[in-house]
Amino acid sequence: MPKGLKPADLGLFVFGLAYPPLVFMLRGTVDASVFVVVALAGLGLRFAWMDAKARYWRPALLLSAVAIGSLALLDPALASRAYPVVVSLAVAGIFAVTLARPPSLVEKLALASGEVWSLGLRAYCRNVTVVWALWLTINAVIAASLALVGNDQAWMLWTGAISYLVSGLLFATEWLVRRNLIKQRLRQ
Repeated sequence: MPKGLKPADLGLFVFGLAYPPLVFMLRGTVDASVFVVVALAGLGLRFAWMDAKARYWRPALLLSAVAIGSLALLDPALASRAYPVVVSLAVAGIFAVTLARPPSLVEKLALASGEVWSLGLRAYCRNVTVVWALWLTINAVIAASLALVGNDQAWMLWTGAISYLVSGLLFATEWLVRRNLIKQRLRQ
């Protein structure tokens, strides 16, 4: 297991990955309100297992739970498909808040991983934070649109596979760019 990754983090990642296919496969046999309870439990577990230093996460998770719970009162089926949307918006919000209250989230992660602080690193990390906030917002809009039009198969493919692939590609591309920038900086 990678350094700093806790079993709870891995479990919640697997939960997030498995949630859309489970909702899709069981949607005709399991009442939508069960998925709402499962989604709220997932948010509750994230909240309970959170590091005390993760101050931005608490309000984001509480707002996510309120959004799903409120939507469940109006439309449980739609609320059952809201989990990936609210999580994506919560994380986008966290990235955005750190832009207003530096250091940015990406800068914090870079410094925690041993990067040497510089003005160039701060600017680069700020730009990457903007990219992640935008991507996660776009991801949430796509997932919400698919949920609203009722295209369950497209919603499941997007939220359970495609968005993870795009996020992984974005992460890998950024990592390669950063490694290249570090090598260039060392050569100067």
